[in-house]
Amino acid sequence: MVEERNRGWGVAAFCGLALLAAGWFLASCNSGISREDGPNLVVETLKIESGGNVYIDFDIVPPGWEPNTQTVTIKNTGTRDLVISQFEWEGQRNTSVTMCQNEANPVDCLSRTLPITLPTDTSIQVKVRYAPQLAEDLQDKRETTLLIGSNDTDFPVLRLIYRVPQSFPQITVDRSSLSFPGATPSSPKSETVTVSNEGSRDLFIRDFKIQATGTSANKFKILTDTASTTCQANLTLGSGKSCTISVEYAPVDGGPDSGTLVIESNDPNNAALGVTLGSSAQEPRIQVSTEDGTPYITLSSIGQTKSFTIRNSGIGVLTINNISITPSTESGNYSISGFVTGQKQVVKSGESLQFSVTLNTSSATPASISIDSSDLSQSPYVIQLFSNTPQSDLQIVPNGSLTFYVKNGGSQVRTLVLENRGDAIGNVQSVFIANSQGARFSPDQLSATTGVPAGGVLAMPVTFNAVNIADNSLFPITLTGQVTLQLGGNITQNIVLFAVVDSDDNKKPVANLGSPSNYNGFTTCDQVTIDGSGSQAKEGTLVQYEWKILAKPATSRVFLSHTGKDKAFLSPDIAGTYKIGLAVLDTENRTSDEVTVDIVIGQGTNCN
Repeated sequence: MVEERNRGWGVAAFCGLALLAAGWFLASCNSGISREDGPNLVVETLKIESGGNVYIDFDIVPPGWEPNTQTVTIKNTGTRDLVISQFEWEGQRNTSVTMCQNEANPVDCLSRTLPITLPTDTSIQVKVRYAPQLAEDLQDKRETTLLIGSNDTDFPVLRLIYRVPQSFPQITVDRSSLSFPGATPSSPKSETVTVSNEGSRDLFIRDFKIQATGTSANKFKILTDTASTTCQANLTLGSGKSCTISVEYAPVDGGPDSGTLVIESNDPNNAALGVTLGSSAQEPRIQVSTEDGTPYITLSSIGQTKSFTIRNSGIGVLTINNISITPSTESGNYSISGFVTGQKQVVKSGESLQFSVTLNTSSATPASISIDSSDLSQSPYVIQLFSNTPQSDLQIVPNGSLTFYVKNGGSQVRTLVLENRGDAIGNVQSVFIANSQGARFSPDQLSATTGVPAGGVLAMPVTFNAVNIADNSLFPITLTGQVTLQLGGNITQNIVLFAVVDSDDNKKPVANLGSPSNYNGFTTCDQVTIDGSGSQAKEGTLVQYEWKILAKPATSRVFLSHTGKDKAFLSPDIAGTYKIGLAVLDTENRTSDEVTVDIVIGQGTNCN
């Protein structure tokens, strides 16, 4: 009995333990399948945030670049099958974001149909790409959500949220074009452009290259030394950072040459930025000479014909658009042969064309041959024409007005130049200043001679003294005068004088002719470019360049051409010294002090 009782207690204990175990099992069933005994969805390498959100960021992809593809791996790490029952976009998505090349079937890349069953330790990949077609697409919806539904009890709906960048890099260059002035076959020239990132995200420079075709191919090259070219392919520039690219140009034959420096970057609004490459060295250069060796033509009898030669001293092709007599009222008194109006003619580099001019009547007055060409720096090119009847042609430089800018209590000297562009002496009967503002303009009588020889110049300095002006005057103030010239034949010319008086003259512009060494070594065979482009306005901008020949050899008949801009051109006809003056005027009607340069010209030989 005792043995049976003990056996009974053992059976009861076993059954009790079994019931406890069964109760724990049932309790577990009532609370759901454990993570160790069910499907378990994970996203490899990415974190699932609260609410089942997974964030995937695209890189910046400019239109036309290879699409940015993001691959997400979904794996079942549980003990039971994971069943995926939903793949769909949520709401209105970014149209630049697609799934596996086929928007109509978003599970095409899985090569399966829904539902998709993933046994334990198996996975699938979800591939989504970002490829904007236009720059405007970058302003599209910033987030796109892909919904993935499954039997994972913790994340029945997984949200893959794809994000487009909120800000962009911005590529800029400090120069939109490079021109390579002075480049020759034996002396290549290089110029540098600075590339900067003005955006708020990193700028990725994928590559940069030269695009040039035809005769321009291989004449431009990118210098790779680190001193001048710091940009490199696959370089990342942070916000506010910059690098440089240097391009060299070596002309080897006729042009003109042109090309483009293309900089490829991840700036979505300017993925292929172009910098224009042109060759100023390849531009044509017009030179004109006469059979008499003078820069003008004199015809002494009716029917006489003289020739002039147009030579292209540049490298590019020179196109002669038109040759005409100016003023047009003289076109019947003179005639040009060898050029047909409306038919352009071309002059290759180093070659020449010859034309002729004939005097038709005895009533002809001084005129000009005007040559319109593709050399924009000297178009039109003007040659003076003189008839058999000697006449003077007196002109004032500058014409119309002369402006002073003077500090209160100070003075300034400006120069009026009387040029005789005729072929006879020009008589000056009197030159005086009217309304001289209490003798502030001086001297009253400017004429020191009664005549200006043919081709000669007469420099007439005018001084303005800002004297007897009260310190409490309202500055600036403007005083005016007038220079009156009584010329031969009772011809009267008037030049208005403006004097602006201020309390401070530090604001007036500064004229600049560059280094005197720039004007050495020229002969009568050369055309001299006088460069005033270094002149500067301290306030406002420059609006006028006043050029003058203040002195030249006694027998010279040359005058400046293409004046009024920042460069003037001198084609010296006689060896000797030429004094050139320049003053500049700004938008505030302030005039610089006059600067001068002496150009010593040697005698040229075998000029062609």
